[in-house]
Amino acid sequence: MSSVDAKSPGWFRRSAKLLTWSGCLYVAHAACIGTDITSDFIGGPVVTDFFRTIGANDMHIALLNGVPKVMLSMFFVGALLANRLTRRKPLFFALFIPTRLLYLLVAFIPLLFPNASTEWVMGAIIATIAVHWALSNTGETLFQSWMADLIPHRILSRYVGGRQRWMSLTSVASLLAVSAFVHLSDWSVMVKFPVLATVGVALGLTDILLFLGVREPPHVSVCDRHPLALLVEPVRHREYRTFLRFLCAWRVGLAIIGAFAFFYFLEVLLVRLEYLILLQCLLFCAQA
Repeated sequence: MSSVDAKSPGWFRRSAKLLTWSGCLYVAHAACIGTDITSDFIGGPVVTDFFRTIGANDMHIALLNGVPKVMLSMFFVGALLANRLTRRKPLFFALFIPTRLLYLLVAFIPLLFPNASTEWVMGAIIATIAVHWALSNTGETLFQSWMADLIPHRILSRYVGGRQRWMSLTSVASLLAVSAFVHLSDWSVMVKFPVLATVGVALGLTDILLFLGVREPPHVSVCDRHPLALLVEPVRHREYRTFLRFLCAWRVGLAIIGAFAFFYFLEVLLVRLEYLILLQCLLFCAQA
């Protein structure tokens, strides 16, 4: 913990509150645009039905859910940047503001090009989502580095646990609101999702702009080590290798099960959209 924060407890309390509000706005944003914050899937019920209506097939759904996994590699780029920068805040904004805005393209490309072929529309959407996740994962590493300097280690677990609880409760409330909107609205999903995406982008931008009030402690750059050495260093630790094996197995299993789940429910089982959103709520109720 830096001396700046030790001498400025008021700044830390203000920053901690803004971080909690930011996290709540982020999960509300994710509920609107159909992103699963726990697994990097973009296949929420509404957005999946939106893609089905456009004409997406199994291959499109696979690519839409596979691209975020490929873009996890951008965490390494973000880590290298975090090591070399003395100020992470400007780049954080430069990465995350376009990231949030890109989902407007995802929602409005089919409306802007109504006569375009399904392959072209889905190709443009997949490319947009690829850029979205590349920027987001790069910025996420800067965010984690920033928070590690900001939050005192002695309260880190307690603070993160409390923040996560509020985020889970907000997810439940947001999904219930989305479910009510879907149930009560007579619009087609081609209108519902752009409306939800617009609300979600507004919430996501507000989430990022709150960081204007979050202090960034001094950060020491590390430029004297080769990037490959930094990449390999964590794997040298036995405990980390064990955790890495578990996490890889868990993510592979989750990807196999989750990538087509909502597509299967909608396409084969013909489950109603609002029921699937309520099903999502059960997960976040358990987390809360």
